[in-house]
Amino acid sequence: MQTYYIFRHGQTDWNLQTRFQGHTDIPLNATGEAQALELRKLLADKKLQWIHSSDLDRAQKTALIVRDQQQIQITTTAELRECNLGSLEGLYTTQVIDKIGRAALDQWYSFKPEDQGFRFPGGESKAEHAARLMKSLNEFALAHADLTHIGISTHGGSLRRFLQSATNPPTVPMRIENCAVHEFRFDPLDQTLTWIRELTSQI
Repeated sequence: MQTYYIFRHGQTDWNLQTRFQGHTDIPLNATGEAQALELRKLLADKKLQWIHSSDLDRAQKTALIVRDQQQIQITTTAELRECNLGSLEGLYTTQVIDKIGRAALDQWYSFKPEDQGFRFPGGESKAEHAARLMKSLNEFALAHADLTHIGISTHGGSLRRFLQSATNPPTVPMRIENCAVHEFRFDPLDQTLTWIRELTSQI
């Protein structure tokens, strides 16, 4: 059994502007770097042995700040990226509503099982995103079975999918704040992800 601390990256300018990021590689802003420093303090006593990160800059930089001078290995993978939002990446929320309508946006944010196949034009569905993330987690866990405490640096939508994929999901918030972090247990033998607790909802 392994313990995972899965966290969202710090703030970016696009977060602040409510623009859809997806796979677009936007860096942390000054506030995001400060949030990552606070996250480092929060995780300082968790005895992290490894941080597995999305390869997008905002997640990698958050992982590097959390690591600081500790002897913690960092690896990156595209499999931990945010959901591909297709042709809507770069648009402001108001523009997205103008383009696809409020009802479609509500469907995107829905947690109903029947809405997990929803996708934006040219993007991937929530179900595909969740499958990608869980496959990545399982492959990492099997390859590093000797590790017991691991950090995962990822994105708001990715953390939401991990929460939904847990055997005992909590009430998943509509919005997951920058540098929010949740503790999970993962059993590589039966690929079961169990949610334990939220460490913080906002740094």
